[in-house]
Amino acid sequence: MDSRLKVKRTDSLDILVTQMQSVQLGLNMTQIERIHKLSPEVNISDRIIYLHKVLTFHQETITYKSPHVFMLKTPDSPCGIIIDEPQKMVSIPIEKIYPLPQLIQNTCVNSSIWGAVMEGSTFILLLDIIRLVNLQHKFNPK
Repeated sequence: MDSRLKVKRTDSLDILVTQMQSVQLGLNMTQIERIHKLSPEVNISDRIIYLHKVLTFHQETITYKSPHVFMLKTPDSPCGIIIDEPQKMVSIPIEKIYPLPQLIQNTCVNSSIWGAVMEGSTFILLLDIIRLVNLQHKFNPK
């Protein structure tokens, strides 16, 4: 799947929901330029990173069922992150987004998780994927 994403501008946030272990993650669609299914032709460089390598999941083995490269909208050179196939797209009203509690914010200064939302009975952590990639390159320069 290689497609440009069209994002509407409203008082809601359009997110792609993916899962890592049992954690639901919401990715802001305005940060995504395009999505490619990971194939042997995709050049994995220092500008394309695996999500599980930059988020800590208790060092458990991570299995990607259908990995995809999410190319990001950045002013610098192209960069991307490899994430399992998104499960769904959800439009979340802004007023339903909760910031992280202050205690968690204080311990996660260099985190790319910025908020959370309940979608039905599902808890989704909102992830700033551009910040995630930038932090990865800041702390692990090549």
